[in-house]
Amino acid sequence: MGENLDNSGWFASVKYLVGEKTEYVPITAISEIGPSYLRTPFLPKHLEDFTPERIYCVKTKTSSRNGRIHLYNAVIGRLAGKQFWIILKA
Repeated sequence: MGENLDNSGWFASVKYLVGEKTEYVPITAISEIGPSYLRTPFLPKHLEDFTPERIYCVKTKTSSRNGRIHLYNAVIGRLAGKQFWIILKA
């Protein structure tokens, strides 16, 4: 695993804090929330590289009445690689 890790095909199971809906989203749609609510890209190095009780920010159209992308707070339940997503969609 080095600096050139390609995790762009990874997905995360997230549970939104409002409404408690759960869905799979690409990790590229997830940001970490830092001090002063500064958002930084979520860049896991392996499939266990997240904190289950930490709140992350997710960009999604889920529950959007106008079809636009909105930001929602969520917790991550698990990460999955590209192969898992292909099986899940089948």
